[in-house]
Parts: sequence; C-alpha cells; structure tokens
Amino acid sequence: MTKAQHISIFSNTTASGSVTPTYGTRQDIGGFNNPVYVAIVDFTQDGKKDILVVNKNNGYLGVLVNNTTPGSSIFTFNLQYFSAMGTPEAVVLGDLNGDDKIDMVASATNGGLYFHFNYSYPGSGSILFSSFSFYAGGICNLMLTDLGDGKTGCYCGS
Repeated sequence: MTKAQHISIFSNTTASGSVTPTYGTRQDIGGFNNPVYVAIVDFTQDGKKDILVVNKNNGYLGVLVNNTTPGSSIFTFNLQYFSAMGTPEAVVLGDLNGDDKIDMVASATNGGLYFHFNYSYPGSGSILFSSFSFYAGGICNLMLTDLGDGKTGCYCGS
C-alpha cells in the first residue's frame, strides 16, 4: 500500500444561507511522508491560517506558511520542516511561555516529549522554533491547559 505524500484542501463554495454544502476542486499540496495529522493555526501572526502537518514516517513536522492573497480561491504556501526528534505520535498547540505565540509539543514513539517554542517575528512570513526535549517514556496522549496557576501546563497520558 502506497502511503500518502500530500494533503488536500477543499475550499468551501457554499452559498450563504444554503442548506447544501458545496466545495471547490481539490487542491493537493505535496512534500510530505505519510501525513497523519493536520492542525490549522496562525503561527506567523499575520492574520492568515497556517497548516501544521505531522509526517509519520520521517519524524518531521511540516508547516505550510500561508502566503495566499486575500480573496483568492487558489491557496499558496511556503513549506518549512522542523524535526519532531522521533516518530511523532501526538501534537498539541498552545502558548507555553506567555508571549502570545502558538508553541507546540510533540510526543514520539521513542518516549520523547518535544517542546517547540515559537520565536517567529509577527508578519515575517517564516517560522522560527527553538526546541527542548526530554524523555518521559510511553507518552500516548497530550493536553495543554491551565489548572489554575496562570500558566499553561503539559499533561500526558502514558
């Protein structure tokens, strides 16, 4: 069985008030190695949603930085890769250090827990992440939330 090498986007063409959904022609974006998870978030703080893609087979996280002209029906992206430092198993997004930027945490099948802090400049069109990791062992589920101390914590099931 051939593994997927792309993700697909279906733009919403449904008329306002319609009860029947319609979608435009599928737009495939390649450059991936068995993408298994996507998340939509504005990493670059430019008002455009970027796409995080988790590649299962090569241990990389791909981010499609959105360069689409507002109002265009054709989406354009700049693909940037970041090492997940293992085969990614779960990814969660949130502001971990209180700087109002979206950071990410990835767990991997090797038992690692990998923190990627977003140090991008708002509106720059590119993403910068610093990384910190440690081995927690057997992580299978992740959640980010504040349990009342005013800071976002990472909680893991193992």
